[in-house]
Amino acid sequence: MADVFISYRHGETDKLVAGRLADRLAMKFHVFFDGSRESIDFGSNFPDEIDEALGECSVLLAVIGPDWLSVKNLSRLHSEDDWVRRELRSAIGRRRIRVVPVLVNADALPDASVLPSDLQPFLQNRAYSLDPDRWEIDYRNLESLVREWLSKGPSVVDPRSSVPENLPFLCDRRDQEEAFVELMRSSESSTGFIACVVHGHKWESHDELLQRFREEGVVDDLFHSVEEGAAFYPVRLSRTRLKAGRFSDELKSVLKAEVVRRRGIPDSELASVFTSLARPLVMIVQLTWSDCRELGVSAVKNLAEAWVTLGASLPGAAERLPFPAMLWINVTYDGPDDELPAEALHSPLPKLCSVEEGHIREWVGLDRVRPYLSGKKRELLDLPSDPRYCHSPGKLHMERFADAVREIIAAS
Repeated sequence: MADVFISYRHGETDKLVAGRLADRLAMKFHVFFDGSRESIDFGSNFPDEIDEALGECSVLLAVIGPDWLSVKNLSRLHSEDDWVRRELRSAIGRRRIRVVPVLVNADALPDASVLPSDLQPFLQNRAYSLDPDRWEIDYRNLESLVREWLSKGPSVVDPRSSVPENLPFLCDRRDQEEAFVELMRSSESSTGFIACVVHGHKWESHDELLQRFREEGVVDDLFHSVEEGAAFYPVRLSRTRLKAGRFSDELKSVLKAEVVRRRGIPDSELASVFTSLARPLVMIVQLTWSDCRELGVSAVKNLAEAWVTLGASLPGAAERLPFPAMLWINVTYDGPDDELPAEALHSPLPKLCSVEEGHIREWVGLDRVRPYLSGKKRELLDLPSDPRYCHSPGKLHMERFADAVREIIAAS
């Protein structure tokens, strides 16, 4: 009998953490871990044991570390015979199993574009971070959560999940989309290294703007990658290096560590990575208003320019880049009056502003939106006058608008 199923990718880091996690949890719960003889003994039928454990468990912990996220292993997920894919797909299809991504030495789950369609629902599940350097604290918190989940029984499916994730973000954002198209067109004759800055209040859903571009086909169309699709890499930059003005050094460092996953390669080999790209590359960086004050107002522009200059400096990359390589910089402001001056931004899209009545009227008239309204149109149109959602008269941050859409549509 298995209460908890541990899914992981074989490799130096992920397997070590998964095994350590299994050993500790097994002291409290019935745990299935395929590296243990207690779960699968020699001579046992591996597929049958896996299926049986998935049929019994209530919680699946998917350990997502550097091995899981490597380019090679992300590619393996597209194979029908890949066991990690089969485990996750089976668990996702069983509503009573709580599927929890457990991030290890990783900042975020992979982008949907690198996963097969049957695993993409997995990305909507909130992830738990397990830091090996804070093992005892993070483990004890996770153990408490597992005990709580098991005591509640099967997880309840949120009725709002029936609302397509991107539905609220079809509202407004036309100015940003048109500016993005113009940026790409004006960059077609450049080296292929493009920088784009998205800025606005932190509740204006910066990441969802990129998701909208992707789902609307804007990215693949402009990147000439309809068949290949683009590869997206959320990365974290060293504030120490940026503060010291070492923008180019830091960009090279994260490219090697997060994209190529070979920290020690020389710059000449880094150039070869770009000249042999199999799909466009988008590296996503998050900067806050606090970061901008600490690093200086020119930091965003300097970072973007360092990216473009990097493309021109890599041997051979400027002439033979098969697909674009974009640095997508999200700058999130804390207050309503926070905003970097125009001269401090490089290739910025129009500032993300709040949703207003006119935007909602256009949105409820969209062909893709109307089927989900089912008598809720009036309530949605009244949102700009509802103080529960507005941050000022007639204005809703995009995140609050999205919350309201899900709540209203899901309400009986």
